[in-house]
Order: sequence, then structure tokens, then C-alpha cells
Amino acid sequence: MAIQIKMMDMSIKMKKTFFIIMFILSLIFKGDIMAEENVFLDDPVKREITEKAIAELNQNSYLGYDFLSPWDENIKEKIQIECNGNWIQNYMSRDYYGDNIKWIFSGYPHDECSSFLTEVAFSSNKYNVFGIKPGDDISNALDILKSLGFENNKKGDLQISFDPHDENKSEIEKITIEVKTYYLGNRLY
Repeated sequence: MAIQIKMMDMSIKMKKTFFIIMFILSLIFKGDIMAEENVFLDDPVKREITEKAIAELNQNSYLGYDFLSPWDENIKEKIQIECNGNWIQNYMSRDYYGDNIKWIFSGYPHDECSSFLTEVAFSSNKYNVFGIKPGDDISNALDILKSLGFENNKKGDLQISFDPHDENKSEIEKITIEVKTYYLGNRLY
């Protein structure tokens, strides 16, 4: 009986040690994931850069609606008329298809937040970003972005991309503006 109790005590000590080690390891590895993915920890410096870039974008561009406008009933009514019923409300976003333009409202800064205008893609020269329109020269457009502080078409979490025309590769066919949205569905607990 005494041998059995000693074995039981040792087993409890081993279990406690095992759980303590596992707890410490989970803290270490979750910390790395949190810092690397930036899902749980907000980077205030990057957020400020992004918000300033978006304010500058809204002042110097025409996208139909201000970038990061909140999705509400007023926008819903206006945009549905403008899109002639060409819209999709799916699990992650509300996608509206207008005349050579697409507006996407999704959660910002992460997918579990309220919906904001987080992506715009257009091929109509009715719209522009910093004066850049479809049909413009891509190298000139890239120079404009660089002069505004964009690096590799990015400023903070804001990204602007230019799709070249099929026949004339130096000419912009479509412009896409998007802000990074963090998806929390893959987070570890």
C-alpha cells in the first residue's frame, strides 16, 4: 500500500510538472504568433500610417464613396440603386458591382468588426486614385505613389495595385485599392 501511494504522489508531481512546462511553452509560442501575425496586438504606429494614408486618399481621389465609409442603410440604398441590383451579401462581405466598379464592404480592422468600404476596384476613368485613372501609364502612376510615400504600392495596410491592359502592358486597365483586414477565425486560444 505504501509503495502504491508513493507511485501516486510521483505521478501527481509529474503531471504538475508536465502541465507547468506545457503552460510555459504555450505562452512562449502564442507570444510569437501574436507578435508575428499582429492579430491580437494592434500596431498603433502602422494603424496611424494607414489612417493618414486613407485620409489623404479620400481628399485626393474619387471612388464614389469615401474609403473606409461605414456600411449603413443610407449607403445600402444609394449603392443598390447605382448597381441596378448587382450585389452579393455573403458571409464575409457585401459586394456591390456598378458600372465598371466594384465596392466591397467588410469588417475592419478585423473580420469581426463592423463593415466598412475596404476594397474598390474600377476600370472606368470616371473614378481616380490620386488623379490616376485607367488608361494612364503604369510607370507614371507608380512614380506618383512613390512620391506620396508608398513603398511597393503600400502605405501601412493600404495597398493600391494597377492591372495592365492586355494589349498595351504599359497602360492601366484596372485599379484596385484595398486595406488589409485581419481574419480572426484562425486564431489560437
